[in-house]
Amino acid sequence: MKGVFLGRWFPWLLIGLALLAGWLPGSMIREAVPDAFQQEGRDKVLHAIGFMVLLLGFRPWGRNRVAVSEWLPGTVLLLILFALIHEGVQVMIPGRALSWEDLLADGIGIAVAASLVLLFDDSR
Repeated sequence: MKGVFLGRWFPWLLIGLALLAGWLPGSMIREAVPDAFQQEGRDKVLHAIGFMVLLLGFRPWGRNRVAVSEWLPGTVLLLILFALIHEGVQVMIPGRALSWEDLLADGIGIAVAASLVLLFDDSR
C-alpha cells in the first residue's frame, strides 16, 4: 500500500518542487544554485534535466506497469502546459523574467525523456 501511495503522489511532489523553484525570487536562486550553473546558458541544462525527471516521474513503475500509449501523451501535454505556465508567471517574480530559451530547454528535456521512454520501455 505504501508503494502505491508514493507512486501516485510522486510525480505531483516533483511538480510541487518545480513550482517552488520557479517561484523563488531571483536573489534566492542565485544563492542556492552553484556558480558553475550560473554562467550564461548553463541553466538551460538544469531546465532540460528537470523536465526529463518530471516526465520520468510520471512513468508507472513496478507492478503497476501501464502501456506507454496510455500515459505518455497526456504527460507530455501536461508538462508542456506546465512549462508555459511556469515560465509565464516568472514575469511577476522579483529578479526573474520570461525566457524563451528556458522554455525551449524545457521542451528539449520533455522530448529527450519521451524518446528514451519510447526506445527502452517494453510495456508497449
